[in-house]
Amino acid sequence: MRRARELLLGPFLAADYLSVRNDVDNVITHRLAGLKYLDSMGRLIIGDDEAVALAIEHLGSMSAFGLVDRYPESAALIRLSGVNLPGHLERTNDLASLRESSGFELVETQAIDEETEAEIQRCTRLDQRVYEWACCEFERRSRRPAASAGSRET
Repeated sequence: MRRARELLLGPFLAADYLSVRNDVDNVITHRLAGLKYLDSMGRLIIGDDEAVALAIEHLGSMSAFGLVDRYPESAALIRLSGVNLPGHLERTNDLASLRESSGFELVETQAIDEETEAEIQRCTRLDQRVYEWACCEFERRSRRPAASAGSRET
């Protein structure tokens, strides 16, 4: 957090910090592919395409998953898979609640120049591919009849 406060966004993302790689750099793909494919410095030890393929394979094998931007539909689809969720799920991890939290510090909004945009794209390039697949798969699963929704193995 100290480094994030000390640097502008672009240089922070470009810096060779383990914490950036672990918490920001294509983190969805890294977690879904498996941490065993990262070296001790948080760098992939396999190629980008292989990491994306593994992430998609692992996500696809789950009986259900959700998309934050489709939260209510996600909860319904997860329930259809047989997971017992409470009747009402309140979303609490959003920007408004973070602003009210004592554990976070408000920072100034920064303009996104071309270099910063390039770093954002670099840090999300694999996650974007996984997310695009997840959106298509979520749509497919959402259209599936309820009787077969929970038939996938975990």
